[in-house]
Amino acid sequence: MAQPVGPRTDEEETATPDRSAPPMTATAAEADTVEETRTREVVGVLGHELLTPLTAIQGVLDLVLAGIAGDVPPALRELLETMHGNGRRLARTIANILDIERIEAGSGALHSAALVVEHVMQGAIRACEDDARLVGVQLRSSVLAPRARVWGDEPRLRDALTHVIGNAVKFSPPGGTVAVCLVERGGAVRVIVEDQGPGIPEAARETIFRKFTQLDTSDARETSGLGLGLAIAKAIVEKHNGVVDFECGSQGGTTFVIDLPATDRPAY
Repeated sequence: MAQPVGPRTDEEETATPDRSAPPMTATAAEADTVEETRTREVVGVLGHELLTPLTAIQGVLDLVLAGIAGDVPPALRELLETMHGNGRRLARTIANILDIERIEAGSGALHSAALVVEHVMQGAIRACEDDARLVGVQLRSSVLAPRARVWGDEPRLRDALTHVIGNAVKFSPPGGTVAVCLVERGGAVRVIVEDQGPGIPEAARETIFRKFTQLDTSDARETSGLGLGLAIAKAIVEKHNGVVDFECGSQGGTTFVIDLPATDRPAY
């Protein structure tokens, strides 16, 4: 027979846990989630607030450099071009921050279609031409699979390739070459990006695809930026069921390889 339950003593009240209270770990996790959401919201709003006036400033500089207000003296043109270049880099940095926040939040569905990879690759190369010209680096491309197709989101894949090619330009010496090659093998479409830079130090090879990873080099130009490009590229490629990897040459230089599943679907 069950014993009647008597009134609790003070010790019992103290020793018995309050089962109605949520575990501390769950509360902490929920707080972290709320904080991350708020941070992403603030970053998103701040990014757009910065991009809007910056885009307007870049537009005005474009018009002035095109001569809409009359001839631009050489000395002034040099200053305006420097402003324009710095504005472009700042806009890219803001866009990268917004991009990595969207990726980590899982927002932004892919709008996929059958794509001719050569077209995507050439678009990425064109996006890197200005930076390559400014630092004296030559971009060279070769296409061994002109009909290779993948199923994917064209702007997103172009962004991924742009980040990888841009990284190669960034770490190439003046007068160097970045070679981009398209091949197809074993059911995969492969884009190979090879630079003539110093290579990736052994200590950085495990973290090179993590966000905010910066290589420790003596060249201030090479260490500019926030270290988001390769993290974004890897996330985009993996969302397309692909793989991105790299290998370093014994005498320097780095080769990045992006593999994406090939498709037989026709591209329009």
